[in-house]
Amino acid sequence: MTLIQPLLILLVVAAVWLYMSRLRSRLADRGIVVVIALAGILLIAFPYMSTALAHKVGVGRGVDLIIYLCLIGLAFSVLLAFSRLRLLEAHLTAAVRELALQEAALRQAPHTGGPAIYPPTG
Repeated sequence: MTLIQPLLILLVVAAVWLYMSRLRSRLADRGIVVVIALAGILLIAFPYMSTALAHKVGVGRGVDLIIYLCLIGLAFSVLLAFSRLRLLEAHLTAAVRELALQEAALRQAPHTGGPAIYPPTG
């Protein structure tokens, strides 16, 4: 084992620990992270496995196969983040509309002797 391999394995383990302890996610997401981390540790410990796997699928080098897989994973992650951002924007828009309608209804309601409603200042 070369000098960098234990360091890389330690970094993968630290990243998984950080993900599991700090980020809230679904069980399926956690399972995917564990599987990817185990595959990464396996490929770090036995680097020639990636070359053998690459040759089986028709790619010249193991590093190239890993880069291709990482690019696909990155593209999927970006699309997933974009999808979640759009969903959050839709929820925020709905909440702001509801709040505006409630505020407008309160301003138009006849005064019934309750607490006075003052328009916002500023």
